[in-house]
Amino acid sequence: MLPLPSIDELILICQWERDLHPQARWQDYYKICLQSCFGPAHFIAHPDRVQASIKAEFGSMNQPYLPLIQPLRSNYELARISLSIMDETIQAFYGIDPCFDVNFLSAAFLESAECYCYHHSSWLGLWHQAESSLESSIGLYDSERQLLAECTTKQRNPSHSDNFAQHYEPHYRVIKTSNLRQVIPGWEMLVKIANYGV
Repeated sequence: MLPLPSIDELILICQWERDLHPQARWQDYYKICLQSCFGPAHFIAHPDRVQASIKAEFGSMNQPYLPLIQPLRSNYELARISLSIMDETIQAFYGIDPCFDVNFLSAAFLESAECYCYHHSSWLGLWHQAESSLESSIGLYDSERQLLAECTTKQRNPSHSDNFAQHYEPHYRVIKTSNLRQVIPGWEMLVKIANYGV
């Protein structure tokens, strides 16, 4: 199991999120901090449905979701992987091995979930520290306070905000980046680009 990130690292991840997705709201920052700490471990309710879920979601996409790879740790060991990375046109453009398909992503997603153990009590302490620092730099709408309170007291894992979903149509899975090396040579370079224009 990887150690939890520091408060400074969580703030950095949120700053990256703000740069990539300016329309993000507080529940989006809460979500990315949670993912940064615990990967996909707390999001998998039905492991047997993971592959079918990815396949259905990929088939429903109207446009590429960018960036293709969004780090969730400062050392890049964990990331959001856009489902667009399975698109044949994008794979050809960026030299991505065609074996990066729904089977590969499903296996990587499940394997990554096994590497993390989610403890709500540990998360709460870290989140409250991060929340205090983030509030001064990002700001917090009063209307968002109730949602955040529900997330923490009811152990609720929020979806992306309506604003985020409307502007970006998010479609991704969280995986360990060690799974990328065999199918995307030099994948770290893709991280540097926010908008691929594909």
